[in-house]
Amino acid sequence: VGVFHDDNVNFGPSSKTIETLIGDLEVSSNSRPESAWGLSLCGAVQAYYDMGEKRYWQGEAGGTVYQNWMDDAGDLELGYYHTFLGLRRLGKTSLLDVPLKFDHLEYGHSSLMNIAGTDSSFLFAPSLDWNYVTRASLEYRDYYHETTRDGTYIRVNQAVKRLFGLSRHSVSLSLGAFQEECNDESFANQGVEAGLAGELRLFSKNTLYASADLKSMDYEEILLVDLQDESRTDDQWQFMVGARRAVGRTWAMDLNYRHINNDSNFGLYNYERNIIALSSILAF
Repeated sequence: VGVFHDDNVNFGPSSKTIETLIGDLEVSSNSRPESAWGLSLCGAVQAYYDMGEKRYWQGEAGGTVYQNWMDDAGDLELGYYHTFLGLRRLGKTSLLDVPLKFDHLEYGHSSLMNIAGTDSSFLFAPSLDWNYVTRASLEYRDYYHETTRDGTYIRVNQAVKRLFGLSRHSVSLSLGAFQEECNDESFANQGVEAGLAGELRLFSKNTLYASADLKSMDYEEILLVDLQDESRTDDQWQFMVGARRAVGRTWAMDLNYRHINNDSNFGLYNYERNIIALSSILAF
């Protein structure tokens, strides 16, 4: 359960005017940044079954449901429904996870798209202090209305994590690449990503955390041929800081702040967002 404030819930551009091939154009008032308070609810369940020898192969299944509500922004509210079924192999120093998933996304309480595919991962922990995680995603995205955006999405990512101290503080670095193919090449894009994150555990019940992520995207063709002289390229930075407090063995409170800066070669996609969220988490 969470309460949040978003100062640019509609991804409004930072500037009121945008440079184009036909001169400077003014952004319409209903496209400029809007702020909103919101409430979010999320629930998840996971189940595992040992198939024969313990700590070897497991079957897995589960699902997640997420929905938010925002004041005066009902047409921007998000719904997310996720289910998965797969296999895991547990070794003494490794974990292989191969789930098949199906996702349904709603935007403004209207169906946006379905996603079918897999988010597979392999974790290798040669010691108590080092983790290496390789992730691979393959998705087919099927939009309900924007069929020109239907297509496949591929992503690979490699992360290394160092844990230290009796409290198990950690720092991690990740690098990855992705490619999205669409029916309309002006929506197709590819790029690279990098992330740095850390956790500081204080007195066993308190955790401070921070992260910085960069995603660089290049689109294959021009979307608005009358206004753009080249296809879109974006560099998106995300920064997050937060604190989590454990209350007992099953309950926690989390407060975090996120800043997003999207720098594009076309001003319509230059925007900044600031989101602060307070959440209560119950695990049982």
